[in-house]
Amino acid sequence: MREPEAQPREGRIPHDVDAEKNVLSTIFYDPNTYDTVAVQLRPDDFFSSANREIFEAMGELSAVSTVISRGSVADYLRKTSRLQAVGGISYISDLVEFEGSSAALNYTVSTVKKRALKRKLMEAAQCIVQDSMAPQSDVEVLLEEAERRISELIQDRPQDAAVELEAIISEVYKDVRTRIETGETLLGVNTGYSELDEMTSGFHKGNLIILAARPSMGKTALALNIAANAAQKYGNGWSSSPWRCRVRSWDSDFSPPNLQSTASVCARARYPSVR
Repeated sequence: MREPEAQPREGRIPHDVDAEKNVLSTIFYDPNTYDTVAVQLRPDDFFSSANREIFEAMGELSAVSTVISRGSVADYLRKTSRLQAVGGISYISDLVEFEGSSAALNYTVSTVKKRALKRKLMEAAQCIVQDSMAPQSDVEVLLEEAERRISELIQDRPQDAAVELEAIISEVYKDVRTRIETGETLLGVNTGYSELDEMTSGFHKGNLIILAARPSMGKTALALNIAANAAQKYGNGWSSSPWRCRVRSWDSDFSPPNLQSTASVCARARYPSVR
């Protein structure tokens, strides 16, 4: 499969050059903000080729612990023969004087990232269409490739901004107070296995729980039991816990009904699955 080709950067392709300038201007004003921005943006997220080159230069300077400034960026671009390509020292000066706002940095970074994701989604969709039109294309291969492209974009979604300690303390206080009022002893979702809950304090939002063991050791059965316990305790509002959840399970190896689904239903009904 071929990788997405660069599309013409013109017309109605999603972009916001002013937001890009705001991001770069803010970094020039306060170089310490570069690390925050670099967590969320990459050079290819910038629509403007000049802005893209300048942000890349900032990253290369930061990697060698060089202070980011108008002079250091201009000198570095000159040494790497890229200064004229970005519009010369005059364009860098325009960015410095663009009056970027650090207060709006999270918003402008998010704007740049979302526009970039839209462009990449358009490119991925075009490649999926082109690959699908090939007469000899294999459907399974096409689906796997399409899934890979979309999964990469999903992983590249904007990350949550840094949270102030005050907000975290406030949430912890609310959680502890709720536990005292409701009598719940766990921070997270009760799995139904007391020793496991003691080690993990329950399952928490955003956690990825991986059960690893050799084949036929009961991984699927354990996972189904945990899911069923959570659904029974929290899914119908029977518990006074602040947790409310819906549980969904799927198995790529079997189609229902199968041994695992039969065993799960029998376990809930307290009826032996084997007679």
